Amino acid sequence: MKKTLNYLVWILPITSIIVLSLTMPFGASYYAMKTDLWRLLYITLIYGIPVWVIIPISIIASIFSIITLRKLKFKERIIKISKSIFLVVNIILLLINGALAFSKFVLENDPFPRVKYASLNGTNKNISKIKEGEFKTSYARIIRSGNNHRVEYNNGEISNYYINWLDNGEHQLIYIDEENLLNDTLTVLVTSINDDYYECYYKLGELAQPDKIEIKK
Repeated sequence: MKKTLNYLVWILPITSIIVLSLTMPFGASYYAMKTDLWRLLYITLIYGIPVWVIIPISIIASIFSIITLRKLKFKERIIKISKSIFLVVNIILLLINGALAFSKFVLENDPFPRVKYASLNGTNKNISKIKEGEFKTSYARIIRSGNNHRVEYNNGEISNYYINWLDNGEHQLIYIDEENLLNDTLTVLVTSINDDYYECYYKLGELAQPDKIEIKK
């Protein structure tokens, strides 16, 4: 029994990492990262969860060791409790990762969908309708006038952009900092315009992140 538990301590996290790798948990935010260092940290964090959870587990085990299994030495108590909690946590993680893989390969419902920006088609139809006015998203209020694009976020923050309209519904939002200097640029592609809202995609590296924006005025 003891040998089996020792094997499971290694087998469960390795299996969990392999199953997770099959789902490829790389969304648009991953491809939007500007440096390989950030991508490496992301991979280490996501794939390393079954392993690095041993740190908080050891802290919890140390606390429980003070009041339980007093027949054993303190060090033995920590190891025994840590193994037990570690196994339970990794069983839960394996079930979660297994459910993600099942969704992707059996139900054909990818939990981490990836839309390539280059595969999208923009539209110029009724584009004048969204070049001026007030708009609303789930996270902010947008006011657009001329080349000015103002975003008033729900948390109270305000960002100002210079908007540069290109062809076929594509435009650039160029951030204006506190010194009125133009900085980071976000590329946006409008794919459809309706009476009450329009749909667009933000370019994040190779991928695209969708958004639905309500037309208020």
